[in-house]
Amino acid sequence: MRSSSLKSQLLENNREEVKSIISCYILCSLFSSLKKMQANNAKAMSARAEAVKALVKPKEVKPKIPKGVSRRLDRLAYIAHPKLGKRARARIAKGLRLCRPKAKDQTKAQAAAPASIPAQVPKGAQATTKATE
Repeated sequence: MRSSSLKSQLLENNREEVKSIISCYILCSLFSSLKKMQANNAKAMSARAEAVKALVKPKEVKPKIPKGVSRRLDRLAYIAHPKLGKRARARIAKGLRLCRPKAKDQTKAQAAAPASIPAQVPKGAQATTKATE
């Protein structure tokens, strides 16, 4: 009987060891699968972040007007600015166009035009000519 009781005790001990080994194996496999899942999630998140970065356009850096030492340099910097100076350059060009001397052909044509128009007669003189007719 003793041998049978020893065998039963050994089997009981072995069962517990086997259970602990199996539970340890299960835990290890679960842990490793969890690690793999976390790694895959991290990869997916980084891929998603890269895709979002590719889709979103970076904002343009706005050119700033440098502050000059004097008012004249400030004005020149404003005129040279790509966006803000557009209107200033247009006004300068318009002023230059208006101040430009006219061509000689145009002045001759304008001088000849008033000479071809007959001189206007005063109102009283017109009335007398109509009455005589």
